[in-house]
Amino acid sequence: YVEIGPDTTLTALTRATLPDATAIAVNDKTPTTFTTALAHLHTHNAPISWAEVFPNGRPTPLPTYPFQHKRYWLAPVPRGTARDLGLDVPHHPFLTAAMDLAGGEEVALAGLMSLAEHPWLADHVISGAVLVPGTAFLELAIATARHVNSGVVEELALEAPLVLPEQQAVRVQVTVGIVQEDGTRPFSVHSRPDDESLPWTRHATGVLSDRDVLNGAEGLTQWPPAGAVAEPLDGLYSRLADLGYAYGPAFRRLEAVWRSGDDIFAEVRMDAESGAHSFGIHPALLDAALHPLVAADSEPGTIRLPFAWSGAGIRTAGGRALRVRLSPSGTDAVTLSIADESGTPVAAVESLALRQVAKDQLAQATGAGEGLSSVTWRPVTLPDRTPSTWTEVSGEDGLSGGTGAELVVVRHGVTGPHAPDTAHEQVRRTLGLLQRWLTDDAFTGSRLVVVTHRAIAAMPGEDVTDLSNAALWGLVRSAQSEHPDRIVLVDLDHRADTDVMLRAAVAGESQVAVRDGVPYAPRLTRMTAGPAAGAGELDPEGTVLITGGTGGLGALFAEHLVTRHGVRHLVLASRRGPDAPGAARLRERLSAQGATAHIVAADVSDRDALAALLGDIPAAHPLTAVVHAAGTLDDATVESLSPSQLTAVLKPKIDAAWHLHELTRQDKLSAFIMFSSVSGIIGMPGQAAYAAANSYLDALAAHRTASGLVGTSIAWGLWGGAEGMGAELDGSAITRWARAGIAPLAPVRGPGLFDAAMASGAALVVPADLSPARTRTDHAATSPMLKDSAGARRQTAQPDASEQPWHLRITQLPREEWPAAVMDLVRGHTAGVLGHGGASAIDVDK
Repeated sequence: YVEIGPDTTLTALTRATLPDATAIAVNDKTPTTFTTALAHLHTHNAPISWAEVFPNGRPTPLPTYPFQHKRYWLAPVPRGTARDLGLDVPHHPFLTAAMDLAGGEEVALAGLMSLAEHPWLADHVISGAVLVPGTAFLELAIATARHVNSGVVEELALEAPLVLPEQQAVRVQVTVGIVQEDGTRPFSVHSRPDDESLPWTRHATGVLSDRDVLNGAEGLTQWPPAGAVAEPLDGLYSRLADLGYAYGPAFRRLEAVWRSGDDIFAEVRMDAESGAHSFGIHPALLDAALHPLVAADSEPGTIRLPFAWSGAGIRTAGGRALRVRLSPSGTDAVTLSIADESGTPVAAVESLALRQVAKDQLAQATGAGEGLSSVTWRPVTLPDRTPSTWTEVSGEDGLSGGTGAELVVVRHGVTGPHAPDTAHEQVRRTLGLLQRWLTDDAFTGSRLVVVTHRAIAAMPGEDVTDLSNAALWGLVRSAQSEHPDRIVLVDLDHRADTDVMLRAAVAGESQVAVRDGVPYAPRLTRMTAGPAAGAGELDPEGTVLITGGTGGLGALFAEHLVTRHGVRHLVLASRRGPDAPGAARLRERLSAQGATAHIVAADVSDRDALAALLGDIPAAHPLTAVVHAAGTLDDATVESLSPSQLTAVLKPKIDAAWHLHELTRQDKLSAFIMFSSVSGIIGMPGQAAYAAANSYLDALAAHRTASGLVGTSIAWGLWGGAEGMGAELDGSAITRWARAGIAPLAPVRGPGLFDAAMASGAALVVPADLSPARTRTDHAATSPMLKDSAGARRQTAQPDASEQPWHLRITQLPREEWPAAVMDLVRGHTAGVLGHGGASAIDVDK
């Protein structure tokens, strides 16, 4: 007998002998108490006569699982077709087909690797690239050995790294040769992108044999070993990241480390759902056991990577928790003894050799020069519709009292002879107008159209004839990102294209350039062109001037120019000069590499100071290249940005760049490189001043090349580490970059990207780690630059192939359908932010 009242708790019910209860009394008359009590009893195996509880009810079968699951990963590569093609199936995550070649003993095994099929590989980032770990090559070799009934990988030498692209799969092939006289069999590992037109790359070679390396192996039953001293793991992965090993969660499997003399003892463990049972030894698990080795001090500018394996074999496969002893076996080599949780030997490696690899060489080998983008202006189709009402004002004063028009147009005419002061004045005036526009409720229902004339280079080789207004584009782009769908940027040539301008303003494109009556919109696209003839070649006997030369990027590229390009004479200019932190050590490092570096204190935004600095360069080593890396940040939203903040950010970029341009115009320069930022191109929120300064540099580079001078603006993405402006950003600013689909750029990739940008001969190059799949807001829709790269991956409500803006699509619906359309829009954006599959995943009531 169980009595249930309004205060009866679940604990009291479960303590009762429910299966033996013969009667239930409920002294609370509410249906909720009664049915809840019955539910608790039922789930604790009490017999319930449901026909008596619900006399007129009918049972409804429930699913056998608690939740409706939905897969959000990309679909895996279809499997199970190998048999249909007459192939064997190795049943391995990396190898899906095998074939014994007719007429001999040769064997070929093949499969696909991709971040879609093996997403955990994305957590193995070395020097900024997703590298297939050396342990994965060992796993391929071991799986191959088991397939051909060989017991051990006698030798495995890694020859070239394998970089996994973000989207495309990579074909992997292991070929095994005939049995040799000594019983061994040679093998090799090749890969190529999933494209039959591209060549194969050999990554590893080796030898298989049938001996047992585990015969007589000692176990690791005493754990931790007697006398071993535990080492703290706090900060280990931060230190590894500083060295260039950016391990993600899938590879952070090291749980404990001890040392006893020269031996290292490591304990590694994976989750039950990690798939360790599918491998001989999961590559991430074995890689984690090596982390204490790679964390050891390396020579400056190098990184330690597994290079050669000898005598590797497995007795028991699929373990997800291992004990590993690493014992020195020579210079930069160790022996591995591997046991399970009980200490029983499961695998062994007689020798693993690690090699010091130069970071810049690794960056080149891993395609660090890839990842360059450019701004491409593409023709767009405009609607025939023009705004019902529009008006044109001359500036902030024209906004007094509101206008009531659908469009408000502000033209910025060509300002005449250019000077930095003019650019400052134009940006200040536009900032005032934007602040008035965005804070005055009278303009809530209007759209602002900012018009310039040839202030940008929209066509290849086009000159920018109005540099004074070029900075407006960066300023307004940031305002567009902060206030979507309220501002339109239009750049006209010297035709009277008012009609095109008005149609563009209502077409849904936030940025348009009109050339010969044709409208174009910008897109950020991957560069495919090879190096230009003669571009990127520096004169070792000439002098290279680097502004901001003692800062993080200035120092990084000063050393790169010396070590990679053979530059022997440098002038490093900064405000503090020799008194800057690290300046003395930088000079010593450059001197040790055979270069002479003059570190000078100078304000390069001051024309006279810059002229004096240039005049001191000796005639024996004339100025042959300029790298303008100076700059500063002072972030603020458009509404809160002050004129003083604006001036502080613009001067070291705009003024210095223009003075460098004028003062070196007659010099025979082989390179004039300006460090810009992608923020000026996509309009990062909160960086209006910095965006304005950098869009000016982009325009100046176009002006120089159109004038027959060398000029390249490198619009860097977000820098990781201590280099670049990224080091000055707080957590919220870093988050804004991530939400915009731009990941931090590993510093080690910088030199390779710099070289590729310089060799391209292009006026504007964008080296940025574009990861549009990470976009979690509508920034991709706000910035037209990211439409092509992110639009296909973002989940939006009611996708439309015509890419019509939503406010136009809804007007084509019957009025009674508008509320549902609005609800779908909100649900779609909510789903995008939360990472769900689409609008239907969001409950309307929630």
